Amino acid sequence: MRRISYLTLVMIAVAIVVGGVAIGTLYQTAFEVKRADLVQMAQSQARLIESVARIDTRNAKASDISRIRQKTLSQLISDISTYKKFGDTGEYVLGDNDGDEIVFLLPHRHLPSKSSESIPSKSILAEPMRRALTGKSGTIVGLDYRGEMVLAAHEPISDLDIAIVAKIDITEIRAPFIRAGGIAAGIGLLIICIGVILFRFIITPISQRIRESEERHRQIFETAVDAIISIDEYGNIDAFNSAAEKIFGYAATEAIGQNVKLLIPEPHAANHDGYISRYKTTGQKNIIGTGREVTGLRKNGDEFPMSLAVSETQMRGAQHFTGIVRDITDLKQVDRLKSEFVSTVSHELRTPLTSIRGVLGLITGGAFGELSGQLQQMIELAQNNAIRLATLVDDLLDMEKLQSGQIEFKYERISLTDIVTKSVETNQPFAERHKAAFNITHAEPNAFISGDFGRLTQVLSNLLSNAAKFSPEGGNIEISLEPCATGYQVNVSDNGPGIPDEFKDRIFDRFTQVDGSDTRGKGGTGLGLNISKQIIDAHDGTIGLASNPEGGAKFYFTLKEHNEDISHTT
Repeated sequence: MRRISYLTLVMIAVAIVVGGVAIGTLYQTAFEVKRADLVQMAQSQARLIESVARIDTRNAKASDISRIRQKTLSQLISDISTYKKFGDTGEYVLGDNDGDEIVFLLPHRHLPSKSSESIPSKSILAEPMRRALTGKSGTIVGLDYRGEMVLAAHEPISDLDIAIVAKIDITEIRAPFIRAGGIAAGIGLLIICIGVILFRFIITPISQRIRESEERHRQIFETAVDAIISIDEYGNIDAFNSAAEKIFGYAATEAIGQNVKLLIPEPHAANHDGYISRYKTTGQKNIIGTGREVTGLRKNGDEFPMSLAVSETQMRGAQHFTGIVRDITDLKQVDRLKSEFVSTVSHELRTPLTSIRGVLGLITGGAFGELSGQLQQMIELAQNNAIRLATLVDDLLDMEKLQSGQIEFKYERISLTDIVTKSVETNQPFAERHKAAFNITHAEPNAFISGDFGRLTQVLSNLLSNAAKFSPEGGNIEISLEPCATGYQVNVSDNGPGIPDEFKDRIFDRFTQVDGSDTRGKGGTGLGLNISKQIIDAHDGTIGLASNPEGGAKFYFTLKEHNEDISHTT
């Protein structure tokens, strides 16, 4: 019962505060709307009066100016007097300076006398008119000639040396909101009373459902297969589920309260606080919002590979970070075994393939006598397939070596111009077999880079052979070497069928082929572009597919100039 009493008081207090804020907000909005209306009314009347004054004095003689001004004022006073009132208390007021007096030119709405009134210039009354007569334009909450607090817009009328004020009593603006506040308070108290009565019948089942929901979340947290670890903005662990205990070897009671560096090997552990601090000050993210492979540290000191995805939440005004961790040791082992299998099979295939290609080469070269036409075709078919199989083996070996970091690049100062010209010469026979032609449109002289001549030649040869294979009969393939912002860019453009949009995002992935039947008819392993990308990445360059307005495909790669530092191993 006491809890309900406290809750009732809280609800009443909340209702009063919320109601007050809501009504206050509405009042402020209405106040600003009324302010804008008064400004518009005062300015429009002032501009209208100035326009009439200019028309009246346009053709008047200098000696008649005073008479014309008086005539204009009389006409305006007569006109404005007919519609100067608005609302219950609103009115227009025209004023002029007369020595130490402020003279009001219109009859006052709120005074018994229909004649104009005046007040001393130094009086605390009529502050809006005093400001307008000094040339100030704007709005003010102040006392009018009656001593009433008003919201007024004041505007000088320079052509006649007078001023106009549009004003309304503050009490008129507030009145509807005071009434609304009283009504809202009464209704709110009634609703609270009804709510308190109903609350006793509702609170029990709601509390039960809340407890059940919390229990479900706790069970999900504890039974999740992946480790769930939460840290605060200082890097201290505040949640550690059962899966995390199994993966890292720490009990939750050991881990909670400790810095998350406990689970990170060096040198990353020493840098972790810097990651959080930099993110809080600059917003620069390393892992937050993304997933990546990192290395974890078990209680027994063993390091292991794990995938980590981190999300950020706000709890009680403080930042918290939740990490989902999965031990990928077994997955890495499978990948390693797969790589070893591919490497072993490739090596085992290479030796017999070399023998087969050698024998087929001797046969087609006439070493065993002249062959019949049909037999010659069959031997050539076998030789072509042996070449394709050898290319596949070579590509598989290159791919595995690149991924495992077993390829060592021989970086030296080389001419990219020589790579372009020699690659075109080397692949020219291949282009002729496909009835296509290479055309170097521009070759920047003295384009020197730091790189591996053989591997970069492999990249360009791959792009050239792809362009030749997919060009139509008589197709022209344009090659250019041009300077760019970071160094030099090599472009290879063909007028073939191009790359469909759905393949552009994954054209450099392994085994990606645009069209299965067509591509396989042209030959290819689907590994060439992926290998090329890894080679260019190792040279700190970029490779990509650019739009070609003339149709076909346009591949390019960029490399830095020779003075750029590049690591000598991958």
